[in-house]
Amino acid sequence: MSDPNDPTRPVRPVGEPRQPHVRETVTGPDPVREEMLHDGLRSLRTALALVGVLAVAALGVAVYALIQANDANDANNGSNEQAASAARVSALDDRVDKLREDVDDKASKSSVSELRSDVDQLQQDVSKAKTQDPSQDIDQLKQDVDDLNKKVDDLEQQQSDGGGSTTTP
Repeated sequence: MSDPNDPTRPVRPVGEPRQPHVRETVTGPDPVREEMLHDGLRSLRTALALVGVLAVAALGVAVYALIQANDANDANNGSNEQAASAARVSALDDRVDKLREDVDDKASKSSVSELRSDVDQLQQDVSKAKTQDPSQDIDQLKQDVDDLNKKVDDLEQQQSDGGGSTTTP
């Protein structure tokens, strides 16, 4: 038995089949519709002309404002132009001199190579120190301190046995 909800099962039509669609034929142009289209086109032309005139007017106002701003800017800068130019030249001259000093103070190739070799040597020393056992260094330091204490004790013993006379070799 097959499942009634099986998606591959064909679906049987219910009721009578539909009749094919028949196209209606138009006998001629509709004068009312044609008049509406012409009226809409006239309205669009009028609106487009109005927008064009408005755009040209806005462009004229913008050009006028730009010219006025440029004239005002020229009037303000005309009197101070010479002083500002001299100040700018002086400031630029100072900056160029400072840059020349910085270039003169740069490191030479030999000093840079020395620094690189020193850095490499330090990196090697650090890597060696990382691999060494710190307890060995501590034990060595303890041994050195014990040796020094023994020498100090021997010197004190000699001082007390000799009655305070010391000879310097």
